Amino acid sequence: MTLAISLLLFSAAVLVITIISSWLGSFIGLWSYRRLPPDAHWAERARLAYPARLASIGTAFIIAMIGAAGVFIITEKPISWAYIACLALCTLAGSRFVASRVSRRILGPETRLQNRMRWFVAQLTVAGSQLAVVIVSPILLPNTFNARAAVILLIALIVLVAGTCGGGLWVLRRLGMLMPASPHLATIGRSVAQRAGIDVRGVFELKASVANAIAFPILRWVIFTSRALDVLTDAQVSALFGHELAHLNEPRAVTILRVFTSIWIFFTIVLVRPVIGEFGGLGVLALWLCFLLVIIIPRRVMRRMEERADKAGKTYEEEQGTYAQALEKIYETNLIPAVMRTKRQIHPHLYDRMVAAGITPSFPRPAPPPRLPKFLSVATAGLTAALLYAPVFAFLKFR
Repeated sequence: MTLAISLLLFSAAVLVITIISSWLGSFIGLWSYRRLPPDAHWAERARLAYPARLASIGTAFIIAMIGAAGVFIITEKPISWAYIACLALCTLAGSRFVASRVSRRILGPETRLQNRMRWFVAQLTVAGSQLAVVIVSPILLPNTFNARAAVILLIALIVLVAGTCGGGLWVLRRLGMLMPASPHLATIGRSVAQRAGIDVRGVFELKASVANAIAFPILRWVIFTSRALDVLTDAQVSALFGHELAHLNEPRAVTILRVFTSIWIFFTIVLVRPVIGEFGGLGVLALWLCFLLVIIIPRRVMRRMEERADKAGKTYEEEQGTYAQALEKIYETNLIPAVMRTKRQIHPHLYDRMVAAGITPSFPRPAPPPRLPKFLSVATAGLTAALLYAPVFAFLKFR
């Protein structure tokens, strides 16, 4: 059997295994969600749906790791990378297919497949340069720091800087996925910006199934998704625009910290191979500690910036409670829990944000999402994938 046919059969098997394993994992993760009555409050639906949605990330990783381990053990080393490339692409495609079906079940049929794919492509494009650096650089880098390593690291650093500073957004504009704001949204944005005295260089709309508004301080752009504009009133859009303007008006030191953090997170992964070659395990440990510090310390700063932006959003609301209502509508549309299990996330809990914005939510403070469904979801998917991969590995070994 030729290598091409073997890769084709392997890719088909990986795709099927990923879909079956991910679907079973999601089925287990959504067990409590399916038992909810039809009139359940959105906060309770979000609380019980969130573990399965979060587990989909871990599920894809576990399935990929099981497949990669088998490939490296079974196949000959020069051929392994071809199988790994097929494994990565098919795992991504299969997991995204299942995640899309789960999102449709949870969020409803109004989240069209086209817009869900647009959102996925947009995320992939914005993070494309970082992902390319993380995947390609470790393969090209030598096991020591030399002239070749210096050139590769310099190129990797330039690509990371370009991506962090908005290179992916320019690509989205060229592809026609990121469109200039409609005259109506542009008028709202201009009005709020004039009141705030903050310069905005661009307001854009992105067709997506997720309701969101995003600020990019380096480019001084504000982006609203089509879904957010569909569910928010003009007054709520104005208040949310005020929140994003506060991010554009952050101190320069915070902007620099954001850029440095984004670059360093990916650059530490790139450095692993030469660091192991030069310094061994102690070098990797030091690199890992630096990685943790760069994640933990800026997180506190970003949390303060979110709290600061929430105050700005309240400042530019036309009526008392408009900003809090906008936040609730965003969370409700995306089915994001009103209270998370941890307090270490960058955004405060929605319930606390609404109280801080001056209104008492119309629902009691919900419990955080449960842990057990997420664990069972990932465990089920991993065990299923391991069982289904067994005959595939046997085929690779004796082909």
